[in-house]
Amino acid sequence: MERVRCQPVVAPEQQPPPALFHGQRHRWNGSVQREFKLRESVALRFRLDLMNPQNRSMFAAPNTNPISTDFGKVTATSSRGSSNRWIQIQARLQF
Repeated sequence: MERVRCQPVVAPEQQPPPALFHGQRHRWNGSVQREFKLRESVALRFRLDLMNPQNRSMFAAPNTNPISTDFGKVTATSSRGSSNRWIQIQARLQF
């Protein structure tokens, strides 16, 4: 017979916020664009894309092999996406 522990009831004001920082903790991306009308039918658009502007690393899971000398240590960064800062600038002329 299995015993299942009951989860304690948490008041709504004590619950953690929604998954805003879940997973990729504090890693934000952004984009800014501006369009300039040069003439009636001609426009110039500038765009700036930022990926990981804070340049924060995402660490991989710790080593779980109990006979390893690195047991419990984090020895690498995560391969789920690049952890480097990435900036892209674009200009587009529409006519």
